[in-house]
Amino acid sequence: MADAIVVGGGLEGLTAAAFLAKAGRRVCVLEASETLGGVHAGSEIAPGFRAPGVAHDVAGARREVLAPLGLDVAWRDPAPLLVADGDEGLWIHRDVARTQAGLSSADADAYGRWRATIERWAPIVRRVLDERPPEIATPSIAELWDLARTGLALRKLGERDMLELMRVAPMAARDWMEERFESPRLAAGLVAPALLATTVGPRAAGTCAAMLLRESAAGREPEGGPAALVDALVARCKSAGVELRTGAAVERIRLEEGRATGVLLAGGETVDASLVVSALDFATTMLDRIDSVALPLELEQAAKAWKRRGAIAAVRLALSEPPAFAAAGGEPVERACTARDLVQLERAADALKYGDLPEDPWLDARVFPAEKGAVVSLLVHGVPRALRGGWDDAARERVGDRAVDAFERAAPGTGANLVARDVLTPVDVEARFGLAGGHLFGGELGLDQLWFQRPCLPCGRYATPIEGLWLAGPSSHPGGPYPGGAGALAAAAIG
Repeated sequence: MADAIVVGGGLEGLTAAAFLAKAGRRVCVLEASETLGGVHAGSEIAPGFRAPGVAHDVAGARREVLAPLGLDVAWRDPAPLLVADGDEGLWIHRDVARTQAGLSSADADAYGRWRATIERWAPIVRRVLDERPPEIATPSIAELWDLARTGLALRKLGERDMLELMRVAPMAARDWMEERFESPRLAAGLVAPALLATTVGPRAAGTCAAMLLRESAAGREPEGGPAALVDALVARCKSAGVELRTGAAVERIRLEEGRATGVLLAGGETVDASLVVSALDFATTMLDRIDSVALPLELEQAAKAWKRRGAIAAVRLALSEPPAFAAAGGEPVERACTARDLVQLERAADALKYGDLPEDPWLDARVFPAEKGAVVSLLVHGVPRALRGGWDDAARERVGDRAVDAFERAAPGTGANLVARDVLTPVDVEARFGLAGGHLFGGELGLDQLWFQRPCLPCGRYATPIEGLWLAGPSSHPGGPYPGGAGALAAAAIG
């Protein structure tokens, strides 16, 4: 009998399992598919073309939180982002001066001031991301002290910075960008990464908070992409004695007298444990894995209210040659965004509102070397889970065609070098990875689904009102775009 069962072998589940095993517990991970890693796992899209994860951006991985595991991962600075519009483009580097070199004098000065402001605010934001949310209802003395420390850190910013942070966070990203910059391309390049997988455009209130999270959390990323991080976690789990079972779909989390006592597998096998840790998304855990008769009403209501609408498609291209971006000036490109301006971002969000496919989608692109050429991973924004008229093969092909056309405008010749493509709509993401609603990150990161409200007040600190049942999936703080955080913090809360 295991001490703890971890349901779901995605990145967060593996992280939780590794930390629990490090603390001396006997841990069993149960994964429904035949592959560990979920949306971060590598997969072959054609012979000789391996893509390293559908969720291809792991620059937000919580390296400091993961550090005690001693993972065998080579971390590197992310490649610069090319904001490409045909043969015109802008490079956004981590080096401020290199970014300024491509801007007008007015925007260069404004960008320097903006980046300096972000760097002053970032330590506070990272602290919130890397710590367990506070107990709001009945905080202990220690928790009150932690809140006080965060408040003191905010106060140390100085009155001007503190008030500016409080003003900016609830703003619309468009308003903040228009206050600061003249260049539509610069604004699009800064805002687009923060909107990935959201259902809103830059005019929506609170999108500045998403930008602050993104800019503050972004750091070094694993060499080899997300699959390299998964491989390192799998190796760490194995060395710690974790039992890793694939093809083991959990049908029910078993409850006895209101306490979780194990799970029932789809084949009828029961597995007992004193703790059950769900690394599935919140809605799936509560509505699909627990008998509705035994589910507390407050959890049922919270799970039904959980927003998890898929908003992107993943299109992976196998190319016989690496793509040549017209705006790159002959430089190799690893990261690109095809957003021209904030209007294009807003129109993609508008398409979502009406259940339509965007006519002019913007792409978040990653280029990875492959044995026989290159793999391009495209995340296509504005693709609704609830498509008007429903999803079928024809609709899926339209998404692929529009993605390739949009990428071709940035990298001419792509179509001629295309060997194969793999298209995953939100419906496919839901089916392949078990993510309710097809949301790549286990649920939206709106202001009402952040911090101690993620996924809901009764479960915001990883424990649930059901004794012995814990949450460690992407629906928990800090959320799917910040991998490793939820798994590590949940394991720390379990102790």
